[in-house]
Amino acid sequence: MKHSIARRVTRLVSLFFLVAFALLFIGSYFTLAQAVTAETEKSLRIVVSFFTDLVLYNGKEVEVTEKVDPESVIQYADYICKWYGFDYAYFYVPDTEKGTVTYIAASKNENVEDSSFDSHYVGATREYELTSGELAVWNEEKAFNITRQKKGINRELKAVTLAKDASGNKILVGVDYPFSKIRSRIIRSFILIALISLAVLLGVYLATYCIIKKRVSRPAKIISNTMNNYISDGKRTSVHLDEKGDDEFTMIAKAFNSMTGNIDNYIENINVLMSEKERRNTELDIAARIQRGFLRHESFSAWHSDIRAQMIPAKNIGGDFYEYLPLDGNRILTVIADVSGKGISASILMAATLTNIRQCAKMGLSPAEILEKTNDMLSESNAAMLFVTVFIGIYNGSTGEFVYSNAGHNAPYVIGKELIKLDGASGSLVGLFPKEKYTESTVTLSHGDMLFLYTDGVTEIINDKREFFGEKKLEKALLDFCFDKSGGDIISYMNKMLTDFSAGTERYDDTTILALTANKTKILELNYNIKEFEKIRDLIIGLPVTSEKQRSLCLSVEEFFVNICSYAFESGTPEGEKIRFTMTVTDRISICLESAGMKFNPLENIIDAEDYDIDIQVGGLGRLIAVGNADDTKYEYKNGKNILTITQKITEDII
Repeated sequence: MKHSIARRVTRLVSLFFLVAFALLFIGSYFTLAQAVTAETEKSLRIVVSFFTDLVLYNGKEVEVTEKVDPESVIQYADYICKWYGFDYAYFYVPDTEKGTVTYIAASKNENVEDSSFDSHYVGATREYELTSGELAVWNEEKAFNITRQKKGINRELKAVTLAKDASGNKILVGVDYPFSKIRSRIIRSFILIALISLAVLLGVYLATYCIIKKRVSRPAKIISNTMNNYISDGKRTSVHLDEKGDDEFTMIAKAFNSMTGNIDNYIENINVLMSEKERRNTELDIAARIQRGFLRHESFSAWHSDIRAQMIPAKNIGGDFYEYLPLDGNRILTVIADVSGKGISASILMAATLTNIRQCAKMGLSPAEILEKTNDMLSESNAAMLFVTVFIGIYNGSTGEFVYSNAGHNAPYVIGKELIKLDGASGSLVGLFPKEKYTESTVTLSHGDMLFLYTDGVTEIINDKREFFGEKKLEKALLDFCFDKSGGDIISYMNKMLTDFSAGTERYDDTTILALTANKTKILELNYNIKEFEKIRDLIIGLPVTSEKQRSLCLSVEEFFVNICSYAFESGTPEGEKIRFTMTVTDRISICLESAGMKFNPLENIIDAEDYDIDIQVGGLGRLIAVGNADDTKYEYKNGKNILTITQKITEDII
């Protein structure tokens, strides 16, 4: 491994020991130098004393003043220089007054090259000032003196002692010892210590490396490989860390072995849970699709009303639902509800509630009766004690009356000339207590009035300050929409209001809105295309007249609409040009077709049926039939527009 922790730690430890040894070497060098020098000085004292005794006495006392045999002295001096490594050995008598010394005997080591030695011959006198140490020895102030002196490029230790003969005559005995030999001894000793220290350092390095590699690097590598295996395929290696010992690494090994075992079990459990979660998510997704399948996604449009609804589901499956169900040509059922709880249980209860409401409504029951029947059905087998808040109303397009009943749901609003809250009926929640009774109330909607139904997901939506949207903000938003003369879609308007309010927060409940607009007049903008007549036909079929009247009215309008599409423009319809279709229903049906193009009155030149000749009057019969099926037809040309009005009475034919 390029960046092995064993190598890094070992290098740091070795560097620490190296610095420590370096400091130790520096200190030991000076200590060793002092020790060797002190030992040398001690040896010099012994050797000089021995040399003195050997020369002067030689078994008998010799007078200094007597003539000494130079050859005998030199022989001893040569022996001393050779075996003890002195450069010089000599006897001399100083004359302190004259500043001279007289050599009695002298010897030089054969390895020393010194041309000035000739002046040290026996009996020679030369100028020489005694050093303070030599003078102290001569004056018998101390017995021995060692002086460090420089001779040429070398340094020496000069040892001097005082000798006396039997008559008390004094003589100085001296030897010169080269300092280079002391330094050599110091260096040899130092090298030996350094080699021993380096051997110890190398041993420490190897021992540290092996220990760290075995106790740290190898377990760390195993841990790393195991973690990589977990990351790559979720499996660990079969290697088991050694748990021998009682140090920290053993504790780590035990913890790691235990951890990997626990992680294996944890991963296995996670895999089981993930599989279960995936299966559950699949079931929830299916349940959500089934739930959305119960709801109507297309808008509703009839001669008496327009209905739009929308549910924005929260993160989980919720229980909101809505319904608008035509009961006959005049009446339509509107429902909005909220099931307690979330998830599949709420979805199941929602489906059961909605199915029961539809069945009861088709039986012709009133809103209160529908709630009573639904409540009894759900209360019989509601072990989970779930409940539903429901608002039900039936709108009669021919009279404008809206009959409603409420089972604990948010009270809707009527948006018209003013904002009206529909809180005239109330009742308990559906599904908890059987045999409950519900009240009804009625409100009359004028042309253009809008019925606004919603769930609590609207008022309980929160912003980033943890504030609820609330009923006051809802009422203000509805009032602003009510007095905004530019018109617009209430669903889009409320979505924008809620999105702006809750920006940056998550929705925790379904947001459901249903809007019913009461219409006595229907207006369509149609292309100059015959296929567009299908939109007109759908409105006419929903009118509150007999099917015979519906067919005859369709025939009349189709004749004129096809003529307009076919002959209004000779060279093609200008881009953006539309046919305006207007239908107003009161005690009669009034249909108006307003179109551009060439001026043409379809009511002119229509002959009677008995005068019709198919060989001469091609196409005239269709207009004759169209006019004959209507109670009244009227044409005018105004502001460059052809305006045709067809009227059909319905008072006696309402079903």
